[in-house]
Amino acid sequence: MKNRDGRTDTELHASLRTRAETLMGKGTAPSANGGRLNPDTLELLYRRAINPESAPDVLKLLHELQTHQVELDILFQQLQYDEDEIAEDLAHYRSLYECAPMAYLIVGSDGGVIRSNQAAGPLFGCSAFQLLDHSVAELLTPESGAALAGAIEALERPGAGVEFLAELPERADAGKTEPLRVHVRARRLESEDCILMVFSPVSDNLPPTR
Repeated sequence: MKNRDGRTDTELHASLRTRAETLMGKGTAPSANGGRLNPDTLELLYRRAINPESAPDVLKLLHELQTHQVELDILFQQLQYDEDEIAEDLAHYRSLYECAPMAYLIVGSDGGVIRSNQAAGPLFGCSAFQLLDHSVAELLTPESGAALAGAIEALERPGAGVEFLAELPERADAGKTEPLRVHVRARRLESEDCILMVFSPVSDNLPPTR
């Protein structure tokens, strides 16, 4: 079986072993972060290494143990690097989500709002915290309910996407005298059992540019 980089487990282990032995030969092996042999075991091995009869086998075992330790330390360093990189990527994409100019909603399969970004509050006329008490259907006009229900039904498969037009109810506080038409793009997330919905006002709602 091949890994994500196209190499087999045997090839990966051979590459790791070569790297470990090279670092040991140069005296630049990483500091140990994994488990070490206890002192009693090391003392026993060194005593046997003095014995001419057992010395070759013991020295071979010691070399194998040292090499294996370096391999573990290399893997530990790589794991730390990967975790740091993932954390940076997560923070980057979270920032993109939160600061996006369009309203983003993370919605459960039941239509309830799980999370929203900063732009969602002004669009729907409430805070991000208040949005958690609503379902998407409550944020739209009743006439848009059928389009919403059809969209959620069409998003059963992970990665599936759909687009539709909907309307937001009139809001006296926003000076709206008629429902606001929005373009909705929805996609079921592959890694989670939820749906990402992006809301943007359609062009005929926008004031003319000067």
